[in-house]
Amino acid sequence: MAIERADELDPGAELSAAEPSEASSVQRVGLGTLLTFAGANLVPTGATLGLTLYLPRYYSAHQAIGLAAVGTAFTVVRLIDIAVDPALGFWMDHTRTRIGRYRPWLLAGIPVLMLSLYMLFMPPAQAGWFYLTGWLLVFYLGTSLLMLSQSAWAAALSPSYAERARIFAYITIAGSLGSVTFLLSPLVLGGRQASDAHLMQVMGWVMVGVLPVLGGLAALRTPEPARAAPHSSHRVRLADYWRLARRASVVRLVLADLALAIGSGGATPIFIFFWHDARGYSLTQASIMLVAYAAGGLLGAPFWGRVGGRIGKHLGLQIGVAAWVVGYLTAATCRRGISR
Repeated sequence: MAIERADELDPGAELSAAEPSEASSVQRVGLGTLLTFAGANLVPTGATLGLTLYLPRYYSAHQAIGLAAVGTAFTVVRLIDIAVDPALGFWMDHTRTRIGRYRPWLLAGIPVLMLSLYMLFMPPAQAGWFYLTGWLLVFYLGTSLLMLSQSAWAAALSPSYAERARIFAYITIAGSLGSVTFLLSPLVLGGRQASDAHLMQVMGWVMVGVLPVLGGLAALRTPEPARAAPHSSHRVRLADYWRLARRASVVRLVLADLALAIGSGGATPIFIFFWHDARGYSLTQASIMLVAYAAGGLLGAPFWGRVGGRIGKHLGLQIGVAAWVVGYLTAATCRRGISR
């Protein structure tokens, strides 16, 4: 059975104290199914981190594209992506197929992301700005297909508030594991003396090889709960999305998500520049700190998933953000590494 009582050792096993009626009535997503489903997030999250960390330095140093031009390419692509994600969400909401609503989209994202990873991490000599921008567009399209379909699918797996917190905690754990894996893969498989081009190829091949396995297992082995067809008078239209976007609660939620994205997304691309060039740590030390930073998600995800289930996601988010800010500002006061 895909939906079953979870193992007592499951780190997200406790239900919210605020939902006592759910404890006896809501079935839990089985741990095996949950691990398989969460695995689909391992490559997109890890690839996004590797892309923002290593591609700007690599393309500016080896592909005759200035660092400012690389930054412009990322900016242009992300601005375009703002319009792509709502459109994908609208189409997913209207999808009706024999294999489910979200499964076709997740399966479609796998080859798109694989192709873009291959082209970005193994570029031809003298790849120019248009090459980088074009394949970045394909990459973010692939990640949107995978991550949006998985997020929507995850929300449909259970009607329980606390159970959904548990599901998304495992998805976050898988993303953190992917980040650590792909950050370590060049060092483990490429060797310390390998060239930058070889290290990029190692990362690319690891991601291209792992993605179809984990993504395919998630798509084929996760049940998609049936959803009754909506009444014709309640069919979702574009105007409904606009009315939803005008609600004060939705505006606050979107602005909060924007602030979180700016904080974490802005810190990632400049991580190596900041700790190595501005704070005096060696590249090895900065890389180790980066791995530790990514690995923190492995511990933090189940913890904050449990906190969100107990005290509410909104209050848990506020406490988590405050802890992140204090921790990051404290770490930033360290100006020199142990050795140069």
